[in-house]
Amino acid sequence: MNLEDIYESLALEEIAEKEFQRGLRRFEKMQEGPIKERLIKKSSKEKTLESIQNVVNESLARNPNTPAEVLKQLMESETFKEKGLLASNPNTPLDLLYQLYDNGYTHALVTNPNAPTEILQQIYDNTLANPEEIRGQYNPNTQILYDIAGNPNTPQEVLRALSVSEDRISGSETIQKAVAQNPSTPSDVLEDFARLNDRYISSRYDILGNPNIPLDLMNKVIDMRSSHYYRYSGVDGVLLKNPNLSPDILEDIANNIRSSNDYKHVLSGLLKHSNTPSNIIETYARVIDYDGVMPGDLYSVLYSIVKNPNTPSQVL
Repeated sequence: MNLEDIYESLALEEIAEKEFQRGLRRFEKMQEGPIKERLIKKSSKEKTLESIQNVVNESLARNPNTPAEVLKQLMESETFKEKGLLASNPNTPLDLLYQLYDNGYTHALVTNPNAPTEILQQIYDNTLANPEEIRGQYNPNTQILYDIAGNPNTPQEVLRALSVSEDRISGSETIQKAVAQNPSTPSDVLEDFARLNDRYISSRYDILGNPNIPLDLMNKVIDMRSSHYYRYSGVDGVLLKNPNLSPDILEDIANNIRSSNDYKHVLSGLLKHSNTPSNIIETYARVIDYDGVMPGDLYSVLYSIVKNPNTPSQVL
């Protein structure tokens, strides 16, 4: 499949013809004058078709299921300008990613989960090579380093460096959060986060959302929590992002959920978690206050119940 096949399957020429004719009818209703004349001169069936194709091209460049052949055509296209969308697409072939790196699309590349380790290392090195650009309250490099910290292909030594970078890089707390939740972060770095003092207590709990955190470390961090900080800081919400929670931990969250200041989101996360026992789902499904819950919150809770494979048939 190529771009022309896609255009034909979507009948873009027919759509462009209809849009062009609709535009002409709008012009007919306009008052005569220089504005109308300029609009008519700029209007053409070809430009209408090109505009529609650009919208389709952008959607294709964003879609991770777009065939590599089509992405390559978009890369070679002179009319398609949003090349950064290709740099962030996980299905873009490696040779194109290297080409995009050479063309300067670093901001988009660091968000691509399939970006080569070599490229991520080079972007990291180049970013730190300009210390004057990474000081101050805001700079664009902070976002680059944050995305590098969260990329699963980032070299482990870079993750180690970013985990202790608070004195060198602005926005370091946010960057550390990304390192703490990166599934590629080494276990000894996660251990270091667990030993952080109260100044960095947020990073300590961020590791609970890491799917590769060792079970003994997870239990250790949960046990060291203070009841006040843990229950009133949204930590349960972070914990529920971890797909490997045991039924015992989920039971503990369910038993203490009323004390959370983020009750609605924690409840939704609990009910959608794939390891939540069916008896917990059934209990909360039977006590939903349909009159007292806001429509948006009610939808979130009901959606979580319906989508969970552990929901008992009698609840559905």
